[in-house]
Amino acid sequence: MRAYAYPLAVAAIWGLAYPLTKYLVAYFSPGFIAFFRALVGFLFLSAISRPVKIDGRTAIAGVLNMGATVLLINLSVMLSNSPGLVSSLMYTQPLFLIVLSAMALKTRVRPNEILGVALGVLGVAISAVGGGVGLYDLLPILGGFIWALGTVVYSKWLAGRPPTSTTAAMNGAAAAFLLPFAALAYRSSFTVKAALLLTALAVLAQGAAWLLWFRSVRELGPVKVGELSLLVPVFSYLFSYLAFGAVPAADQVVGSALILLGILAVYIGTAKLK
Repeated sequence: MRAYAYPLAVAAIWGLAYPLTKYLVAYFSPGFIAFFRALVGFLFLSAISRPVKIDGRTAIAGVLNMGATVLLINLSVMLSNSPGLVSSLMYTQPLFLIVLSAMALKTRVRPNEILGVALGVLGVAISAVGGGVGLYDLLPILGGFIWALGTVVYSKWLAGRPPTSTTAAMNGAAAAFLLPFAALAYRSSFTVKAALLLTALAVLAQGAAWLLWFRSVRELGPVKVGELSLLVPVFSYLFSYLAFGAVPAADQVVGSALILLGILAVYIGTAKLK
């Protein structure tokens, strides 16, 4: 059960990250937020792990998972009126992941996993269409694909390495990648509250959550973790309501319910196999 607690904790943290980022883009640019997250994640994890070594494979995985993906999330949150909708579109990731894992990792996909992903993606689609998708909403879908590719790269190249130091190295590579984006469109309306929230976001979402994510990938496999990550949009809608009073539309509630049913299908089917 502990292995399943990891992705559930990640889902809650990343669900909170969407409305928190929506708040922070009023003070900092999306590129700077992404860069700061990666930099703090690198420093935080380096302080609690063995010396960090950044090689080519680690750099590629870091740029995909923590660089390009987070940058696209932040841009999407800034342009969209609904952080929950952005998170729903980002979680087309399991659809890409199940295909890429089957192709690159020769993963055997069980029927209950196919059903779970199908229900989850249907839930994402219903939430997205109801939210009124614009052209800029293609950004989180692209982010979902890049994240899926990054997860497969990690599983193929890095899953056997120590997770803490490897995640630290990936954050370091992502910070180097994001530095030009942070400098190119830098803006800051500094307040103590905004700075503290940005630091908390970086430590939780970039340090702790990514560490738990990759530990989950190592213990449960990329497809199953991707399926459980479909809970993030549910948490995102919940925290968006608590933060901004944003009430999900009826289709978004239906979509979230389908996501939960998809996760239940995966869990029940897996339990029967054990």
